[in-house]
Amino acid sequence: MERRPQIGVQATNWALVVSYDGSDFHGFQSQLRARTVQGELSAALKRVNFAEVRVVGAGRTDSGVSAERQVVTVVGSTSLSPDELRRAMNAVLPNDIKVLWVRRAPDWFDARRSVASRVYRYTITGSEAPHPGYALPTRTAHKVDTSSWRSQLHSLIGIRDFSDLAVKVTRLRKSTIRHIIAATCWRQGREVVVEIEANAFLTRMVRLIVGGLIRFTEDKGESESPSKDAWVGGTTNRWPAPARGLMFYGVTTPGICGRRESH
Repeated sequence: MERRPQIGVQATNWALVVSYDGSDFHGFQSQLRARTVQGELSAALKRVNFAEVRVVGAGRTDSGVSAERQVVTVVGSTSLSPDELRRAMNAVLPNDIKVLWVRRAPDWFDARRSVASRVYRYTITGSEAPHPGYALPTRTAHKVDTSSWRSQLHSLIGIRDFSDLAVKVTRLRKSTIRHIIAATCWRQGREVVVEIEANAFLTRMVRLIVGGLIRFTEDKGESESPSKDAWVGGTTNRWPAPARGLMFYGVTTPGICGRRESH
C-alpha cells in the first residue's frame, strides 16, 4: 500500500544509484513472498521514515543478476538531505545492497523512461573461486578468441528486431525492436569481459548472446570462426549463460548521470 507524503513536506522526485550482489535476489522487481531489490529498497525507505510513493529501476534485472550502478527513481517525501538519506538507507539495508549516491531529480526524470542507454557486462573467468555475484566459473575463458568474439558482437550493432535473442517473446505486447549502440569484449587477466550497450534489452537478451558465444567456443574451439547465423538466432544460441556472470553496469541519462567509463 502506498504511503501518503508527510504533512508539510512536499513529495519530491529522487534519483538513487544502487549497487547489489544479485546472488540472493529474485530479480529487481517486487514479487509476492520473494526477496527482491525493489522490495528491500522499499522496506529501507519505510524504516527511515520516508513517505514512499513509488520505486522504479532503470532495468528489471533477473534472479541472480548483479548491478554496479543501477539507477532508481524514488518519489516521496522526507526531511532528510540527499546525503543523510543515503547514509540512513545504508545503515538499515542488508550487506548485499548499497546506495552509492542520492540526488534530487527534476520532475520529468523517470529511471525507466528517461534513460538513454543501458550497459550490461558479462564476465567469464578461469578462476576457481570467483566472487559469487560477479563471475561465472568456467573452463571456457582461456579458449576464447576475443578477436572472433568482437567480430560477432559488432555484427549485432544497429537497430533491428531482436526477438530471436530473447525468451518469452510470445508474451510481449510491445515492440521487440532494439538499438544496440556498442558491443565488444576484451581479456582482463584470466577473465573475458563482454560489454553491450543498448537503448533497452529484451528478457535474457544479453545472456543468450553470451551463451551462444560460449556454447560455440566449447563445441567448436577457437580455431573456427563462426558465421553470424551459426549462433545469432540459431539453435546453438538458445542456451542463456548463467545469471550470476551478468552485471548491470550503468546507464546514460542526459542531465542526471553518465555511464561508467567503458573499456
